[in-house]
Amino acid sequence: MRSHDKEQMAGAGFSDYIRAAKQLGHDALARSLEQFDAGEQSGSRNSHCVITDRIKELGLPTQDYIGVSVEKFLCSPADYLSQLPAGDYYFASIVSGTHLAHGNSPEEVIEFVREFATRHGTDQELYLSHNGEPVMSAHISIHDEAAPNAGYIEATIGNFNAFHRGSHSPEIIARHVGHSYGWEFRDALQPEEDWHDTTAYQCNGGVKLTRQEMASHVYRALQQIPHDGDYYLPGYYEVLFERTPTNQLRIAFIEAVLAR
Repeated sequence: MRSHDKEQMAGAGFSDYIRAAKQLGHDALARSLEQFDAGEQSGSRNSHCVITDRIKELGLPTQDYIGVSVEKFLCSPADYLSQLPAGDYYFASIVSGTHLAHGNSPEEVIEFVREFATRHGTDQELYLSHNGEPVMSAHISIHDEAAPNAGYIEATIGNFNAFHRGSHSPEIIARHVGHSYGWEFRDALQPEEDWHDTTAYQCNGGVKLTRQEMASHVYRALQQIPHDGDYYLPGYYEVLFERTPTNQLRIAFIEAVLAR
């Protein structure tokens, strides 16, 4: 069984996010997710293309992608693949729940698309991106349930798929209320919160960062969300901190669901 077949069966969906929101007591956010999930399934476009375009409309940084029909891609796959930026792995999606999560080569991408075309035809829209390994990832929730425009952030330095699906605990928790920020470093990052500690911890993708550097990247992601002073646009956001060819971290939002 190929890796993308496994991913097809185990792929995360909005049900994971809705369940997590309910477990955390974010009922308003859960309702927004349920409404969004129902609307996102309509139409003929690839849902990943729709989501990425919507995130761009908010002015948030996203992953670069190609959106093209399976038929057009297979006519000239090398031309389309050459348009993508440098990266560590390919992500390809055709329909919900059917995607190549971590393609290692152009050949693997082409095989995945050809297999789909053989089984299901060529009319569907393909979403294709070439991404840097996620060194960190985070969920950001801005809501009014605990306090006006309060922010709750969970971030991990580990596997982001396991984190998004709720099977990997976050090492970093941050709370934002007004001008105040509260930080917790847990598990692999040790409980002591010494901001002068220069220990560099191993993150996903082989990059080492201190706790202060991690917090700085998380804060930088929060600042990307549309805001006026300390008031941030309420909603639920998912963000990756991707490794660049020079081992820097690039922010890429992969979800943004505004609270209603």
